Amino acid sequence: MPNITLINGSAEPITHSTNASTVGSLRTEMSFGNNIIISVDGTKAADSRALSDGCLVSAVGTDKTGGQVNWVRKVILTK
Repeated sequence: MPNITLINGSAEPITHSTNASTVGSLRTEMSFGNNIIISVDGTKAADSRALSDGCLVSAVGTDKTGGQVNWVRKVILTK
């Protein structure tokens, strides 16, 4: 089961266990709407993009001022 380490601003990282194996399944599990842009390792990712051990996932919500990083997560897949 993959573990995602949530880094939210300057707060201590929080580990979250997930069954998500793709960006799309992570989007569903974390209730990220279609207005949220998800990147993996710094590159905008399609929902079909697989999550791999150690990849860095960020989610950005756009607003009238352009955008703000809302979440940054490091994905750690465990067996």
